[in-house]
Amino acid sequence: MAEGQTYEASVRAAWAGEIYGEALFSELAHLAGDTALASKWKTLAMLERVTGEQLAPLVSRYGFDTEPPTEEAERGLVTAREFAEMPHAEFMALIEPYLEDVISRFEALRDAAPAEDRTTMQFLVDHEVALLRFVQLERSGADKDSTRVAGALIERVRSLETA
Repeated sequence: MAEGQTYEASVRAAWAGEIYGEALFSELAHLAGDTALASKWKTLAMLERVTGEQLAPLVSRYGFDTEPPTEEAERGLVTAREFAEMPHAEFMALIEPYLEDVISRFEALRDAAPAEDRTTMQFLVDHEVALLRFVQLERSGADKDSTRVAGALIERVRSLETA
């Protein structure tokens, strides 16, 4: 949780971050000249969408509007355009420590969550771990399987929706 921010406001901020992330990865997919990399970005965009969908009921329960904030989507588009110009390896190196920090913050948020929110908050952590794993695999050269963890999380949610 951000210092001075309530648990509820932190949940809303995390949800808004998923809107940002989906726009970021979708735009990276759009801008990618490499179809394999575009496919990876699309998978990560879907992971962000699914995570946002998981958080939306909590956001609503805590009294926040669940209309996706356009400023977050726009911020994601702008950021993607900046990162698209950067060499892929450099981009991966740049975001790895950021993701590590986000995982720590989301673990604290999960630990502060009431019992009824814990499963959703664990998914929030898990999705950031999947993003970090993507980056680590991309950086190690084992990039063929870099979206495997993200894909498994998406499948887990989709299978629950059809059950």
